[in-house]
Amino acid sequence: MKDITYSTRVYAIETRKNTDGKVTSYRVAWRTGAQTWKRSFKNIAQADTFRGTLLTAARSGEAFSLLTGEPVSWKRTATPVMGWYEFACKFADMKWKAASAKYRQDIARALTAATPAMFDGQRGKPDDLVLRTAMRRWGFNSKQREQAPAEMAAALRWLGSNSQPVSALADNPTLVRSVLDTATSRLDGKRAATSTVLRTKTILQDALDYAVELKLLPAIRRRRVGTWSHRPAVMLRMQRTMTPAGCRRQSRCTQR
Repeated sequence: MKDITYSTRVYAIETRKNTDGKVTSYRVAWRTGAQTWKRSFKNIAQADTFRGTLLTAARSGEAFSLLTGEPVSWKRTATPVMGWYEFACKFADMKWKAASAKYRQDIARALTAATPAMFDGQRGKPDDLVLRTAMRRWGFNSKQREQAPAEMAAALRWLGSNSQPVSALADNPTLVRSVLDTATSRLDGKRAATSTVLRTKTILQDALDYAVELKLLPAIRRRRVGTWSHRPAVMLRMQRTMTPAGCRRQSRCTQR
């Protein structure tokens, strides 16, 4: 049977802290074959329970899926796991060939703006300006990514190791809202111009559609322009603010 392995290693629980030293989450890491997987939990008990189930499966000689990193007995082989940053790069690469130079820049800006909401911890985090520059000029640029200078390459490696999985968006409306708010806000915390909000949300919707294609997110069926199409369930929470009128209403509410 392909896509499985019996070579598994489960690591100790890692305590994640922010820059103030406050514990933000507890992360379980494990390896199947050559792939390392990570999952974060809000409290230590949840992390310990999850780690225990992995250890039990490994010690019992169970096969692990190379697609999900989980024991095959959990029957989730159809849902692969991918970190947000890795996925965002994959989305930018998918769009690259057909996109104009301006639209490539728009994609890079939208993904750069959204990504901080998907950080998984703050330990070792590079400077914010360095991260933004690394993402916009190299990470989300298909041609330049491999030519990033040392400081920027280090920042991109940090992103690859400290991004939540895309699947975290599936059942977490608070996280979805955080991504949207972060992506449509300026650096000073104020809301971006309506045109920028619309453009950014359209790009993020396309990205999450792509996540459904890759089976990273579950899909539901929604009526759209007279046809049925698969849509990410998380995007329905955006539906009311996707139109120009909706954005204007939301902008007026934030200014009151």
